[in-house]
Amino acid sequence: PAAGSIMLGPASREHHEFFKEKEEVFLYTSKQDMVEKAREIIRLPGTTAAAIGERARTRSLNSGYSYKARAKQVYNILKTL
Repeated sequence: PAAGSIMLGPASREHHEFFKEKEEVFLYTSKQDMVEKAREIIRLPGTTAAAIGERARTRSLNSGYSYKARAKQVYNILKTL
């Protein structure tokens, strides 16, 4: 998501806390659901797909979900140990 692409990932408590489903990411609960969501993503108009990716990127960067921000968090935790 931080790269501005559409994430198709497993439904988890954390993913639901971080992102809005079908607005920022697509989450699946089974293999069949994963295939259905992948097909749904493929059928999206380009402008809709781009908007979803941009919302995910904005959420990631504004909320500190980027790899850089996460690495900094890990570094600070390790520094205290």
